[in-house]
Amino acid sequence: MPLKKLKIILLNLILLLLFSSCDDFRGRFPSGPIESPFGFEPGATGVRFINVCAKSKQLDFIVATKKLVGGASYKFAGQIFNVGKGNRTIQIKPTENPNQNLADFSLDIDPAKIYNIIAYNKIDDFKYVILESVPKTVSVGKSQIRFFHGTKDISGTVDIKIQNDDEIKTIQGLSFGSASEYIELKSGRNNIIITTSGTNHIILTVVSFLESAKIYTAILSGARDGGETEKIDLNFINDGDSRAQVLFNYGEGEATIRFLNGSPDSPNLDFLIDDFKLVTDQSFKLSSALLKVKAGSRNVKIMEAGGISPLFSGSFNFELDKSYMVVAINNFLNLSGLVFETPIKSPGGDRAFLRVVHISPNAPTVYIKLTTTQDRPPSYVTLSYRGVSNYLEYPAGPIDVAIYRAGTTDTLKYGRMFLDGGKVYSAYIIGFISGTQSMPISFDLLIDSESGSQMLFNWF
Repeated sequence: MPLKKLKIILLNLILLLLFSSCDDFRGRFPSGPIESPFGFEPGATGVRFINVCAKSKQLDFIVATKKLVGGASYKFAGQIFNVGKGNRTIQIKPTENPNQNLADFSLDIDPAKIYNIIAYNKIDDFKYVILESVPKTVSVGKSQIRFFHGTKDISGTVDIKIQNDDEIKTIQGLSFGSASEYIELKSGRNNIIITTSGTNHIILTVVSFLESAKIYTAILSGARDGGETEKIDLNFINDGDSRAQVLFNYGEGEATIRFLNGSPDSPNLDFLIDDFKLVTDQSFKLSSALLKVKAGSRNVKIMEAGGISPLFSGSFNFELDKSYMVVAINNFLNLSGLVFETPIKSPGGDRAFLRVVHISPNAPTVYIKLTTTQDRPPSYVTLSYRGVSNYLEYPAGPIDVAIYRAGTTDTLKYGRMFLDGGKVYSAYIIGFISGTQSMPISFDLLIDSESGSQMLFNWF
């Protein structure tokens, strides 16, 4: 056989062997995506991805070309992946646009540590941060927690107060994009109050219940226009649980408010908190029932019933678990608001508590003498307009009341009233002292210890 023909036959045999199997061809020359050379597995240490980036829809988290977390929605935390020791490339991408890198960086991994990589703020101003920690044990009856400030919608730094039955701990000046150190607390109920640094302006109050021997990271995140799902809130992750988690919230703390229409010549009024109408069509001398509202700095508005423009507007701090009166005062043309606390009192069955509130807009400073029929000296209260006395304790039964112009013997009002045992009262000096107004001055009572709506009443 000619040598040339033999060479052609041998070449054909080689090509046949090489390409006889399509599967073999694909195995030798892969046509799919390149796989990471690292075999990442769940572990107690390594990297974890947390998405608290508002308006982000879903995010992918990629380490060394391996997608460890796909489609992470807001408040999702992936499990901890052990990625070994050494330098790893890390990318964060929008799930809907995998060609876009929101973050592209490298991280030198210490296999003894946990790296929480947090996507935060909002998608149009995307930020990420790496929070390091190491696995540790917490004593029974104790919890540990750290805080991260992750929303630019709260400008400036914040102070954080954590209060339980045994102690108060504070974190001061936590700035956007930064985290505190871990602090140890008594487990169980811990009230967390976040304020604008250096002020008493309450941003958020949270009543948390921290489990014994657990470790937490609390992330301040969300957007002012985030609706209920992505509102500004404190979101918690259990650091000691290496599995995937959805960040959780505790209930916001509450305060109690009662609204009273104490403006003598005003029409019926509406009462709003943060533009939400809580009380409608409230007549003069009518008090609302006790109302629960979120603790913190709230905007209060008083409007004419059915109106759209506030007659009075102001911001007030309503502290956790405290109770307040909000009173519409003055005449209609100069309507204002008066806010004061109603401390909790628990008199015995044969005792009562009474305080006096002066809201008569044209009455002078008054001097009040309160005398019981029992063998005890009279009580004296001096109040100017908008003044609120402390509660005084009295035996149940009759009390004689005389109200004078301060510094004179000119009597404005006098008579006898009766206090029931076990009750707490506020007496309002209310109405007009003179002029053509139709509501003359009176000494009217509200039973503070009863939670329902009430009309003020008087004995004389």
